[in-house]
Amino acid sequence: MAVKPVREVSPWTLGSGVRLRELIQLPESVIVTGKLLGACAHILLWAARHYICTATTLMLLLAWYQLGSLPLAAAVSLLVPAAYWAVRIALLLRAGECATIMQVFTGIRRARKLQKAWQPTMYQLKHNSRQDPEAVPPLVHLIPTPTGVKGQVITGSIALDANKLVKEEVALASGLFCDRVIVRAFTPSIADIRFDWGQHLRNIYRFHELPPVPARTKNEPAKIRFGINADGSPATLISNLSTLIGGNAGSGKSSTAWSIIAGYQEQLPVRLRVVDPSGIEFADLGKQVGNGLVHDYVSDPKLPGARKLEDFWEDAEEAFNRRMQAVTASGKRWHEPTEAEPLDILLIDELLPIAKQLKSESTEHIVGRIAYLGRKAGFVVIALTQASQVDVIGRIRDLFPQRISHRMPNRYMTDAVLGEGAESDGARASQLDLAYDKGVAYMAAQGVRGYMGLRSAWIPDTDTKNIASALPPAIPQLFDLNNKPTALYQFHDNQNQLLYVGIAEASRVDARWAEHARSKPWWCDVARKEVVDVYPDRDTAETAEALTIRKRRPVHNKQHNTRTFH
Repeated sequence: MAVKPVREVSPWTLGSGVRLRELIQLPESVIVTGKLLGACAHILLWAARHYICTATTLMLLLAWYQLGSLPLAAAVSLLVPAAYWAVRIALLLRAGECATIMQVFTGIRRARKLQKAWQPTMYQLKHNSRQDPEAVPPLVHLIPTPTGVKGQVITGSIALDANKLVKEEVALASGLFCDRVIVRAFTPSIADIRFDWGQHLRNIYRFHELPPVPARTKNEPAKIRFGINADGSPATLISNLSTLIGGNAGSGKSSTAWSIIAGYQEQLPVRLRVVDPSGIEFADLGKQVGNGLVHDYVSDPKLPGARKLEDFWEDAEEAFNRRMQAVTASGKRWHEPTEAEPLDILLIDELLPIAKQLKSESTEHIVGRIAYLGRKAGFVVIALTQASQVDVIGRIRDLFPQRISHRMPNRYMTDAVLGEGAESDGARASQLDLAYDKGVAYMAAQGVRGYMGLRSAWIPDTDTKNIASALPPAIPQLFDLNNKPTALYQFHDNQNQLLYVGIAEASRVDARWAEHARSKPWWCDVARKEVVDVYPDRDTAETAEALTIRKRRPVHNKQHNTRTFH
């Protein structure tokens, strides 16, 4: 019986518009086999994703299979541990922030090691006068985390102030063989404690070390890189949306703002309008007004000769209205930044002085209008705040589609910046450490579910001056011997016979000769020393050295030499 050819339709197409599989005649048996294999692959993929259900089902099926050939007691002894571990792993996955079973088992193993090392470590820190378990503050409620273990220390059991453990974090990490320990004194007798064995965001990155941004497609706004996510991907912002940055003083807000500005400069022509009440964090921008990047700058209006903030708002509003009218008349969805009409960034160092006014006026205030409508006109707001007035910030945060939270003193302030329930959904900004997690933050983005941990690029003072001058952040130059001027030298004896050819960095030829004098047994035969030439780099000098040795065959050179040595 002949096999009937079947034409399959595929979404993949050739350049001419002809579908790829329309050119291929496939037997019906091949098509059916492929569909069966595809269904099996989907089932296996589902089982891998729902590993808890899969593991429990397999254990139950194994117990049921053995029930006919094993005694009832043996079957139950297999079934009960299976159910116990399935339930325990499910609870630990839910309570321990873990994403995989492997993280759970790793955390359990680490928790057991911690329990064994806890008592001798406390004894070494002299928090107990004798090696007695009852004299050690107990370590309880240990739960696995993606990077280690977290739990509580009951210091009240031996009348130890929990705040004393905060000062011993480094010593605890050393004694317990983990990367770091973070202690939070919940009450004088109870402290939350976290043990970490490393995480991706511990590393500090310069701007040039960030991963590249995804390729931009047509009719899509640019993506601005400013940091790195916990999974190693670039942390990005959508260029035509406004951003709110919150956090304690010293948590890294200003560095994040500088890295965002650098990211904008990398992708688009931009223009800055800066409100810097303190005149400290963005002072470098104030010195560059009119350089093409900084269009306007206002600092403390109480200073002599300072510009009034009202005049600043009026100029910004006039420019915004003019741009909005032009874009509306053109019929475009949004303004495409050009050198003549760049993207306007309104940078506000501290939002609190205008927060109440912004709360009452909402989109009637120019900051609210730009944050809410600026996408169309090519205007965005980057606002920084310490969020000390939770009720005020909570009302205006929804004007900002993109929100970033650095270290916060409590969960209510995290929720005020990111949104209601942010801490409960994984944005644990109040658990960040000011000493170790400067620059680490959580981000809420429009259309993205959940909160991704990230670290913004570190921008040193030298880079802020470059960015303010409309230059990219500097790339550190590593020491490279190959780029140093290198000299080619020769040694001769009394008979003018060539003894040795060598190279050395031009600035240390004499030091190299002194090394030869101490180490070479034939140095007593040297009568004349000379520098033949100086080359711009070591690679060129090495090439000249090899050619000279092959041609002139010095007495004591072995590499590249055709002379016969006895």
